[in-house]
Amino acid sequence: MKVKKIVGSEDGTKDQSELYDGKLAERGHWIIHHKTGELIPAKEYKPEYSTSKSAHIIKDIEPYMAVTGEYIGGRKQHRDFLRAHGVVEVGNEVLPEKKIEEPKTEEVIKDIKRAFEEVGAGVHQPMQGNE
Repeated sequence: MKVKKIVGSEDGTKDQSELYDGKLAERGHWIIHHKTGELIPAKEYKPEYSTSKSAHIIKDIEPYMAVTGEYIGGRKQHRDFLRAHGVVEVGNEVLPEKKIEEPKTEEVIKDIKRAFEEVGAGVHQPMQGNE
């Protein structure tokens, strides 16, 4: 899409309006059609595929020969094969949940009391503020 002509005022200053393929450009949201390359106003664009939120039918996988020589003819056979051989596809694995143990309140209280006692007994020097 090339600019064919810039529309200007009589005094020679350029206007924001431009002609694209013989049409005056307009402000707004546009979508470029993936096949024709044509600019279509977003409100008028009708996609060629379904945008509904209903169920979609997904075709079965193509048959293949597994490394063991077994013939795998569909998704169920594929899942059964993976399960039988203890294999997990990357991206489908279930990662173990990481547990972070928080210290128990009683233990924290004991540690704080012990630290105060050690400072009072001269074992540790109390922290000084920024001087």
